[in-house]
Amino acid sequence: RAEVGRLPDVDSAMDEIALLLQHTESYERFVRHAVDEVNKARVLRREQKLEELRKRRAAEERKHIERGGGGAGGGNGPDEEERARRDEERRREEEEELAHTKALEVLPAHTPLNEVVAEVGGYYSGLE
Repeated sequence: RAEVGRLPDVDSAMDEIALLLQHTESYERFVRHAVDEVNKARVLRREQKLEELRKRRAAEERKHIERGGGGAGGGNGPDEEERARRDEERRREEEEELAHTKALEVLPAHTPLNEVVAEVGGYYSGLE
């Protein structure tokens, strides 16, 4: 009795601890959800950029062909070398764009906050 105190005081402290645990866990879930949404948006933005880049290159390729710059000679002439160079450049740029799409890690999977919440939660369960 002397270690813990009076029952109404303990009950009040327990309610405050429970509320603190709930808010902490809720806040962590919110932050993780927000980071997930930002990561999804980043991936979508990168995909849109790549799609725009592909469309622009296809339009440039069509213009090049319409101007008479492609397809007529055959063989490994300058047009074939130019096309191979452009294709390689495209692949490299797309790989570079995708490399920048790594997910952000704002909160690691396990944080000191998790440890404290688990510890306080354990004490709470023991007292309850």
